[in-house]
Amino acid sequence: MGTRLASQCRALLGALLACLALGVPSVADARIETLRWQNTDPDPARIDGYVVHTGPSSGTYDTQIPVGLPAADPGGVYSYDLVVDDDAVVYVALTATDGVQESAFSNEQILAPEVVPSANDVTAAAGVDYLQLDYAQLEASRPTSVTGAELMTGGAAARDYDGDGWVDLYVTRLDAPDLLFRNRGDGTFEDVTVQAGLDLDLASNGAAWGDIDNDGDPDLYVTTLGPDASRFYLFINDGRGAFTEEAVRRGAAVDGNDPHFGFSVTFGDYDLDGWLDIHTTEWRSDADNPQGARSNARLLRNLGSEAPGFFEDVTDAAGVALDDVPTTDPDVAGTFALSSRFADLDGDGWPDLLVAGDYGTSRLFWNEGDGTFSDGTLAAGVGTEEHGTGSAVGDYDGDGLLDWFVTSIFDPCDPGDPSCSGGTGNRLYRNEGDGTFSDQTDRAGVRDGFFGTGTAFYDLENDGDLDLVMTNGDLTGSDPESESADPTRVWQNDGTGVMTEVSEQVGMTYDGAGRGLLTFDYDNDGDLDLFVVNNSDHSVLYRNENGNENDWLRVETRGTDSNRDGIGAVVTLWTEQGAAPQVREIDAGSHFLGQSDTTAHFGLGQGSAPVYWVEVYWPATQRKNEFFGPQRNSTLLAVEPAAEAPPEPAEDSGGGGACGLLGVEPLLLLAWLARRQHRKRRCAASSPRSGGGRRELSSAGSRDPG
Repeated sequence: MGTRLASQCRALLGALLACLALGVPSVADARIETLRWQNTDPDPARIDGYVVHTGPSSGTYDTQIPVGLPAADPGGVYSYDLVVDDDAVVYVALTATDGVQESAFSNEQILAPEVVPSANDVTAAAGVDYLQLDYAQLEASRPTSVTGAELMTGGAAARDYDGDGWVDLYVTRLDAPDLLFRNRGDGTFEDVTVQAGLDLDLASNGAAWGDIDNDGDPDLYVTTLGPDASRFYLFINDGRGAFTEEAVRRGAAVDGNDPHFGFSVTFGDYDLDGWLDIHTTEWRSDADNPQGARSNARLLRNLGSEAPGFFEDVTDAAGVALDDVPTTDPDVAGTFALSSRFADLDGDGWPDLLVAGDYGTSRLFWNEGDGTFSDGTLAAGVGTEEHGTGSAVGDYDGDGLLDWFVTSIFDPCDPGDPSCSGGTGNRLYRNEGDGTFSDQTDRAGVRDGFFGTGTAFYDLENDGDLDLVMTNGDLTGSDPESESADPTRVWQNDGTGVMTEVSEQVGMTYDGAGRGLLTFDYDNDGDLDLFVVNNSDHSVLYRNENGNENDWLRVETRGTDSNRDGIGAVVTLWTEQGAAPQVREIDAGSHFLGQSDTTAHFGLGQGSAPVYWVEVYWPATQRKNEFFGPQRNSTLLAVEPAAEAPPEPAEDSGGGGACGLLGVEPLLLLAWLARRQHRKRRCAASSPRSGGGRRELSSAGSRDPG
């Protein structure tokens, strides 16, 4: 036995020494990173092997691992699994040999531990704990019972209304005055509703911020809902923290004697005249409209320079009336628009109008560039969901084109059952770049969101791709206990557009009747947080605990000849020369009763080099800002330039010389990939949370930010 034990010990010691010699950690504390690269040498046959170099810091390599010629896949891509310490940041470079010499190092890549996203409910600690609706109180105040539309209420909008650099929060309530929560800048909010002049009982539902008069501060639009609601409201910001209601005076009230059932509202400059226009939505059946009044889903055009911040109703003239859109249920008639957004989906520079609607009434209106729109829903291949509710726009697959996600009801039940909604779930419409969209719902794995409502694309862990979140929950009566237990859905993008549901792992587990939803960085720490409004319950603020373990960049926009908010501007970011771009469109739209902050937020992963290039394109003037080499973890202010100027020459990013001669270009060393297939998931650990200040960098052709 002693001999056998000694032999085992010698074997174990030998293995340990071998691991130490190769710099390989023990299995218990290791993760595997898969390196991938291609050989682009004009004579690839002369390359007879590769060497992987690793080290603990930039330019320092203490381990060399000859890997020979690994088997290549059909596309000519080599791969090698590198074992590294689980919590280590490792710098990697690749060299090639031709039997005579070894090339110089390629540009190094950084292999960092995977950020496992984590969120905490900080609602009470942040001071935003409130009850959205008390049904018992509402029913006691009037003779009529609660309606189905009222079961769907609960809105919020995020914006820095007082210009102090911290994003504030406005929330709507059906049976009590709305609330304006001012961000104190220390992780908490204070209720300033009374001081701001907003302590009005409006029976409100949707809300959105937008600078309608281009005076530099955001104004507030609010929709209303109920048997006694007969108009919408517009509050003008005086720039000193107080508001004055002026909807009727400015032609934006959408007033009438009919009961209004207003839902989401969106801002956008659809005619590119430099002034924000308004689109409102409404969910109202003909049974709730005995007068047969026109729908209160309207397009309001800003009169602009002739009367800044005043509006005219151009719904019919523009061709976006929703009164006669047919439903998929022959027994249901009315207008059932729930959320809308302006977005340039065909890349022609003109904002199109997207409407998510119930009973098969979702619509895509193409902007014709002459003040009118055409209904392109059927030809584009969208609007196939039965109960469109929430709406999110973003480039989820990284191809540079904006895609469209619409929430709906997933209820695969017997159509003969009276309680069956008959919904086949959400839809993810991938932009094909030719005016059509393909249904990628199942490939992405995002069909089942239960009774879907609000939704948003956002980069949860700052890894450079857009993840997806949605809230949900059904109420079958005025008793909150009647709600279905539908948990929040969080889908993490693997970088190719395929999603994995991770709500429990992240810690977003609320299962009430979620309605409005928005994202914003309320604590200015570099990662996006989430706010969810819950019908007849307390809302939830989820703080992102560790997304900022990866790097980030934010871009704020300020129009000069375009609208002041920069709504509609397109921000494109390249982390390095030749890399695939990330694209964001600045928007003031609604995810369904939720308006996120307008700042463009980019996740960068981890790295040491500055961002290569950021471009901000202004469709109204066709001008652009160009920022070369902005630092990671900072905020840029892009002020629309007076005239376009030639971009500054880009500096050589390196990677040539012998490395290029031997055909291993630095951008072809892709140190990404396969992490989720091979990596042991490490426990999420909190880290110091530090924010980055705004850097008002000058750019080619930009004016003094002044």
